[in-house]
Amino acid sequence: MMRSSAGVARSRADDVFSALAAVACLASLALAGCESGIRCGRNQVVCDGACVTLASNAEHCGTCGHACAAGEVCDGAGSCAASCRVGLTTCDGACTDTAHDPDHCGDCDTVCTAQDGANAYCGANGCTTGCPAGFDDCNGGTDGCESDLHASEANCGVCGNACGVNEECASGRCVDAIVLYATIELSDANVYSGDLVSAAGAGYPDGRSAADHLCALTKPPGASCSRVRAFVSVNADDEVRDFPANYGVPTTVPVRSTSGETIDTSFLALLDGSIGQSLLLADVYPSASSAQIHWTGTNADGSLSETACDGWTATESGGNPIFTEHGWKWDANGLWIARSPIACQNPEALLCLCY
Repeated sequence: MMRSSAGVARSRADDVFSALAAVACLASLALAGCESGIRCGRNQVVCDGACVTLASNAEHCGTCGHACAAGEVCDGAGSCAASCRVGLTTCDGACTDTAHDPDHCGDCDTVCTAQDGANAYCGANGCTTGCPAGFDDCNGGTDGCESDLHASEANCGVCGNACGVNEECASGRCVDAIVLYATIELSDANVYSGDLVSAAGAGYPDGRSAADHLCALTKPPGASCSRVRAFVSVNADDEVRDFPANYGVPTTVPVRSTSGETIDTSFLALLDGSIGQSLLLADVYPSASSAQIHWTGTNADGSLSETACDGWTATESGGNPIFTEHGWKWDANGLWIARSPIACQNPEALLCLCY
């Protein structure tokens, strides 16, 4: 396709200016009035604390501080001249491409405007508006480009693509969140002494397999995931803080209850001494449940605490009770995971991760 002489002139002017702007940016320390730390639009640099177009600014023509003489204009390519280059119009003393400049669209007096968050453009059909990349106007309202398509769970990737209850929008894709539930979500009867091996029955000879089996048996219908892990530390090689390395628990998605309540922003955030809201408020413990505490065998930082009921295989040793750490449904501080050691004979709930 052949381009008009005006189009060629604009293209060449853009090329010349881009080179000028690049040189100006590289040499900004040597140019009086050029500063760093201010972000300007395409084909602009900072001169005297303001964004200017070196190709057409009569006070900064070609370089910062180079002013054109009286009666001259900055011709659109960074040179002082008696008139503008072909295809450009003098507007407010500057050579302007009225076919594309949103501040002088079609003529010197037409300024394109846009709603909040949108960008104004000038083209062959006059003023138009559009959203920056990654944003869109999904509600058709007056709030402009309100939806962040990279993170909006109601408009993930494109308008109208809503993520599920236990999904979040990450980089424009719906991905599964980690679901944290308690074994008593289905029934208050699902509580166990610290001897989880006996509770799980034959085929689960160690604390990890037994605890995970009990969590799998009590997984609520709202927990749609393929892997289940009991939220307990078993021994020094199998601590809660090791879950990402040992079991592939993701660290970049939020942790939610089966009802979609956010407990914390990520698995690692669970271990920083507090959570976003208590397990009771997040519906991990049903409001009608009489259960209040859960086994963890874990300190607030995710490390092993005490003996974890001898790896969740016993309630006493030599006739004496064994004690291990438990958590409390009422608290959002470190007590949610590490309240105090209690006797392993007590029947308590388990917390489970589904991911």
